[in-house]
Amino acid sequence: MFDEAVAPDATVRTVLLRLSDRYPTLREVLWDPASHDLAEHVEILVNDAVLGITHSLDSPVQDGDWITLLGQYAGG
Repeated sequence: MFDEAVAPDATVRTVLLRLSDRYPTLREVLWDPASHDLAEHVEILVNDAVLGITHSLDSPVQDGDWITLLGQYAGG
């Protein structure tokens, strides 16, 4: 768990990029090197909502928001 200060213009993307810059192993797992987008095997939750439903990488982040990283899952 990381507690990050967020700038007024912070987005999900900027928070994740800042963490990735500090933790190279996270960068390798989180980002696709060819597309520079999220790797397909990673799920991101913003305040318990899956990224792509109510939030995108460019959604604003405010103090108190939660960003959760999960390995992709499948099931039925």
